[in-house]
Amino acid sequence: ILHVFLALGVDVLWTVCVSIFLALAFNLSIFDIKQIISSNIAIGLFEKINLTIDARLKFFFACIMAPLWEETVFRYFSIRFAQFCDALIKRSWMLLPTVLLSSIIFGILHGTVLNILFRGVGGLIFCWLYLKNNNSFWSVVAAHGLWNLSVLAATRFT
Repeated sequence: ILHVFLALGVDVLWTVCVSIFLALAFNLSIFDIKQIISSNIAIGLFEKINLTIDARLKFFFACIMAPLWEETVFRYFSIRFAQFCDALIKRSWMLLPTVLLSSIIFGILHGTVLNILFRGVGGLIFCWLYLKNNNSFWSVVAAHGLWNLSVLAATRFT
């Protein structure tokens, strides 16, 4: 059990390090990040983006940070925990409820009733992709980032 918690701790530390590196690579200051958090971008409310925030910040948080953190919480930790519990009791009954619950919560945290439906189904698709690719975290992060990029591009041109 200790090795599982150690592995999860290393994974969280890795995600934080990648996030800091990407913030530095995009030349974001603490002021930029505070402005974004106060605009509710960090929790996925991209419909309320303040027009004064420039495109690189929108891209950074929509296509890099949101996929990293959301996939870590809603797919990686939840599915690994379910798989760990299933292995511990030598039965396979936690994975399906965990996938459904994490997808519903993913949809709820994105806002309106339509978002619960569409993003909840999106969460199911990301769970399927994660499991289909042998628990490949980076495959779902890339797919999530590409999805968010397509949404940003579509909203920019409409």
